[in-house]
Amino acid sequence: MSNAEQPTGDARENLEGSYTEVDGEAPHERTIHGQYTETEGNPGPDPAVEGTYTDADEPADAPEGEYTDGDYDEP
Repeated sequence: MSNAEQPTGDARENLEGSYTEVDGEAPHERTIHGQYTETEGNPGPDPAVEGTYTDADEPADAPEGEYTDGDYDEP
């Protein structure tokens, strides 16, 4: 629910709230970790930056684990 004191439109774009706002606690400035968007100055995610969302050219191999194909004995 919003009230008249809360920013709207573009002013609200850089704010985020939390699920436990109480006693008049206001939203705080958005904190984004990693690189998620492309802009003119930022052509796209850099795989070297932790937290980037990148498209892979090829699908990743399945990790070797307990349930991969061939790890079981047939009766």
